[in-house]
Amino acid sequence: MGNNTYSSEMEESVISCVLKNENSFSVLKDICDHTDFWFQPYSWIWKAFEKLYDKNSNIDIITLQDELQRSNYLDNFSIFSGKVTGLDGIKYLQEKEDVIIENCETYGLQVKDDSAKRKIQELFNKGTDWINRGNSSINVLTNLEMELGKISTFAGINAKSIVTIEDAVSIAEAEIEFANKSNKRYIESGIKSLDEKIGGFFPQQLTIVAGRTGQGKSSLVQTIAMNASIFNKFTKKVGIFTLEMSNTEYVERMIATISGIPALRLKMGKIYENEWDTYNSAVSRIKNSNRIVLDDTPGIVLPVIRNKLRKIKEWGANLAIIDQLSLISDRFPSESEFSRIDRIAYQLKNFAREFDMPIIAVHQMNRSIESSQRASDREPRASDLDQAGEKAANLILMITHKTKDKIILETKIWIAKNRDGTTGCVDVKFEGARNNFRDLTQEEKDALVPDMMKD
Repeated sequence: MGNNTYSSEMEESVISCVLKNENSFSVLKDICDHTDFWFQPYSWIWKAFEKLYDKNSNIDIITLQDELQRSNYLDNFSIFSGKVTGLDGIKYLQEKEDVIIENCETYGLQVKDDSAKRKIQELFNKGTDWINRGNSSINVLTNLEMELGKISTFAGINAKSIVTIEDAVSIAEAEIEFANKSNKRYIESGIKSLDEKIGGFFPQQLTIVAGRTGQGKSSLVQTIAMNASIFNKFTKKVGIFTLEMSNTEYVERMIATISGIPALRLKMGKIYENEWDTYNSAVSRIKNSNRIVLDDTPGIVLPVIRNKLRKIKEWGANLAIIDQLSLISDRFPSESEFSRIDRIAYQLKNFAREFDMPIIAVHQMNRSIESSQRASDREPRASDLDQAGEKAANLILMITHKTKDKIILETKIWIAKNRDGTTGCVDVKFEGARNNFRDLTQEEKDALVPDMMKD
């Protein structure tokens, strides 16, 4: 078979990941099994992994050696090149260079995909054989359809997504009754005026938070994360991918929000004598909440994000935030930026459904809102998102400010798209030094000038 239907390099990399970190097998066992390996000795190893896992045994080079000996495979084992055999061959796989454990899922999916291709190729050969035996076209097509259905299931298409309307109604009814008893599955932003419009962030939904450069996109999602994990009555666990800044910088901004000490002064270490108690209290409150996990992996790609989402879901996360979407490094050869962003947005939507949690992604607005053609209409639209992404989102929130001499006079959060409710906008207060958004006080509301009286 040609190398379009198998890759010894991928098969070795998958095995190497398990030998380097046995915990990766708990992820990989749901992707591929020993029948997916084209090179038979690697199939022996994977079958040994499966047996060890079923016996709740540790998976390492010693237990693997013992299992292969019991199956009379060890003496006949060799790597694909044939240059290393037996226990030395296993050690070679364990020490294999350039294998990234975080990419184990990508390796496993490729092994599974190659296996499915081989099955498709075998099916084509069967079809030719059925024709040569004189079967009618209807019989051949019927057999092909049946066998293709098996391959589709084998390749990972989830038949469980097909339910009767009766079952679907029962599930929806149970969720409504659950919510009716104040068992909130949704997560409130903590900004009351906004929550009155959108209800909150619901499982399986993708929200995009957008704005022009420097308008506080990261601050808004940070506000939502801190409200959800620290300040709301019903706190939730939150996972944050800080692609635009380091974990340390992100935490400094969180401390600034609670303490009121400007983030720039914190970064410079300028804390005044009368601020230390406030500073220490803010640090303790964030640390003791223990409801936030951060990941600042640079150049992260979608398969790694999916793997990490699975881990934070196991930890108990109820919400994931990605700051920001355009910094995800996935790119296909000759793919336009428009197509790339659109594809990433749809994939994040799929992740939200797969892990049954809301995902909030930060994204840029393009310059069209600042153009002369829009001088009389500064209301942002979903189409103002930079390089697309609006079609996949359930909810799109956009930030605008009215300024004078570079001082923010008014701030609005626009609901540019809302599949489950109305659009519109809410007036809020943006405290730039604290990286915080909040509801307006009554005094601040009274100070707002009606639109018809504005210049």
